[in-house]
Amino acid sequence: MDDNKKTEAKEKRFNLTPNSTNLILLTSKKGQEIGEQFIMNLLGIPQQAIDIPAKQKEYLFLTSIEIFKKLSKLANAVDRYAEEETDLVEEFKEKIKKDGKRIAQHSDILEGTIEEVLSQAKSTLDILMKMFEPLLGIKLHTYGENGEKLIKAIKNNTPSEDNEKIANIIQIVELFKPCSESIIRLRTTTQHYKNIRMTPLVCEYDKNGKLSISVPKTSKQQSAKEFSEIVYHNIFVFVRDLMIFSFAARFYKGIVPVVIEEKGPRIKKIGVTIAEDAYVK
Repeated sequence: MDDNKKTEAKEKRFNLTPNSTNLILLTSKKGQEIGEQFIMNLLGIPQQAIDIPAKQKEYLFLTSIEIFKKLSKLANAVDRYAEEETDLVEEFKEKIKKDGKRIAQHSDILEGTIEEVLSQAKSTLDILMKMFEPLLGIKLHTYGENGEKLIKAIKNNTPSEDNEKIANIIQIVELFKPCSESIIRLRTTTQHYKNIRMTPLVCEYDKNGKLSISVPKTSKQQSAKEFSEIVYHNIFVFVRDLMIFSFAARFYKGIVPVVIEEKGPRIKKIGVTIAEDAYVK
């Protein structure tokens, strides 16, 4: 091979070493949010500030990737519901125009996708518990008893002088209980006992004879699409807050997390600073 061909061959080589940005597909809007909030923020300066051995830090990094992947699967399920609902509404309209007889149509596809949203939401909470092994030496396999198992384990495995550090973790779990209780109850019900309760697609005509389709609802006040978006938002914010305050419980002495910039309801740029009481006066 002559020198020119050798040079050309070298220029075509690619670095295929896995890193935090090519392990997860982040092409959707929600995927980009996950990338910005978690991969660019929580895998950066906050993890560098954690005072744990290198081996545990490596395990924490890999566990964080697993958490982000689960969150991505939840995001995909939510987006898939919106896409499938749009497609089925158009199909339903066409069927009505052709035969004029249909007034309602159930969809097992839409019900199945909402059930997948619930399943991925619970799975995200379960995977989230894995971070407490490298951080606090606590082994939890699930988000048991609606977070109570986590609270008990933290209280039982934390020295009294560190109670202030874990107060934020416990508060976040307590505040999330109404939401997590609803998600876990619905997921358990749909997985073991019955189908999700959703209204069908319903054909409606206004006084001028114009056709419209009432989309599926999970309650009188809430469409299934709105429900799935709320589940995703609440899980996203909970995962973000629990991770950063759990990391902060093991930060080097005198360092605390700070929000540098807020970009909408879900995205917060997080950094670290020196706590006021750490300054020598």
